Amino acid sequence: YARSKTFRKCFGQNSVTVSCEQVHPVVEIGPPPERQINKFQDKIIFAIRNPLTIVPAHFQSKAVAYHGANGQASVDGWRQFRDEWLERGVVGSWKSVITTWSNMTNYNGIGLYLTFEYLLDIEKGPKTVAKLAQILGDAGFSVASNTDCVWYHAVQDSLKAQHIYYPYATDYVPGYTQHQKDYMIQELQDVQQTYPDDVELFSIVDLYIQQIQQES
Repeated sequence: YARSKTFRKCFGQNSVTVSCEQVHPVVEIGPPPERQINKFQDKIIFAIRNPLTIVPAHFQSKAVAYHGANGQASVDGWRQFRDEWLERGVVGSWKSVITTWSNMTNYNGIGLYLTFEYLLDIEKGPKTVAKLAQILGDAGFSVASNTDCVWYHAVQDSLKAQHIYYPYATDYVPGYTQHQKDYMIQELQDVQQTYPDDVELFSIVDLYIQQIQQES
């Protein structure tokens, strides 16, 4: 927290840091993560979500935080943002995070893809949280034994939402032009071609491509 006097760069004076969220290199940090391996576990927990849904989620969060949106932002505002920024950097930034963290040699690879879509799946969600608990346990932290219960209490509101991938979509479901969907698919396929041996990433991206193809 930038204004905090007791909590700086993920570490507090009297608290234990379990995890540290970064979007490097979209928001660069210094020293870079490669030079901070001595502060963190060597396995990376990589949060990932389909650009199909993370782009409108990002737009909505900005509308609430900086423009005083009360409820869902306007469809005209969404379309303007989408048309201006989707191909000018939003998806490119998404790819750059994958590339940057996948290529880091100082860490022992990505220990877990914390996949947003899996977390909202009644079969894959509990398994994902169990894997997360194992990684945190291996790092020396105490974790709950009933991870199924932890998973349910964390996502129950999202599971009850009318639009599971757009829980805030009360007036409309954010959509894309066919050209924009084709563009996202091409970018995702490029990720698969860049990391063909990363079986888990390949499978996740394949799911994302299917979701985009099925989007009406």
